[in-house]
Amino acid sequence: QKLAALGQLVAGVAHEINNPLGGVLGHVQLLLAERAPSASDYEALKHIEEGAQRASAVVQNLLRFSVQRKEPVRSAVDLNKLVRDTLSLTESLLRDGHIAIVYALADAKPRARADAGQLAQVLVNLVANARTAMPSGGTLTLATRAGDDGTVAFVVADSGKGIAPEIRERIFEPFFTTKDDWSNVGLGLSVSYRIVEEHGGRIDVQSEPGRGATFTVTLPAA
Repeated sequence: QKLAALGQLVAGVAHEINNPLGGVLGHVQLLLAERAPSASDYEALKHIEEGAQRASAVVQNLLRFSVQRKEPVRSAVDLNKLVRDTLSLTESLLRDGHIAIVYALADAKPRARADAGQLAQVLVNLVANARTAMPSGGTLTLATRAGDDGTVAFVVADSGKGIAPEIRERIFEPFFTTKDDWSNVGLGLSVSYRIVEEHGGRIDVQSEPGRGATFTVTLPAA
C-alpha cells in the first residue's frame, strides 16, 4: 500500500515536471538549430540542452517506476551485440575513470526473448552502479552465457568496494539510499528489477565487502 501510494505521488509529480521540461528542451533545440557552433552562446545552449535531457531521463525513470505499462515488444535479442552496442556509449567514460573493461562473451551468441531497449536500460543502470562502486578505478567484467534450462544471462561484475550484507537485501527497493555514496542508486536498480521481472527473468547479486559485486540477469531464451 505504501509503494502504491508512493507510485501515485511520483506519477503526478513526474507529469507536472515533464510538460514544462519538454517545452524547455524544444525551445533550446530550436535556438541551437538557428546558431552556428561558433556563436557566442552556442556552448551555453548546449549545456542547457544536456541538462534538460538528463532531467528528462530522470522523469522517464520515475514514470517507468510508477505507471503500469503495456507489455514490452519482445523479439530475439543477441546478448553479445546488446553488451557491445550498449558499452560503446559509455566505454570512453569508463576508461577515463581508470576502469578496465573485460569481455567474456559466449561463443554461442545467446539470444533472449526480450525488449532490446529495456534490456539496454538495465545494462546501462548496472554499469553505472559498477562505475560508482569503483571511484578510484578497477575492473569491469561483462559476460554472457546460455544455460541448459532454456535460459540465457548477462553478467556485470565489478572489483569495487562490495555490498554490506545488511544493505544487500534492500538494494532493489525504490529510492533506497545510504550515507555511502556508491549505494546512492535511486531508481536505477528498482527499475531494472521491474523490467527483468516483467520479462519473466530475475536479477541475482553476489557480493562481499571489499570484494566487488556481481549482478546476473537471467532471462528466457529466444
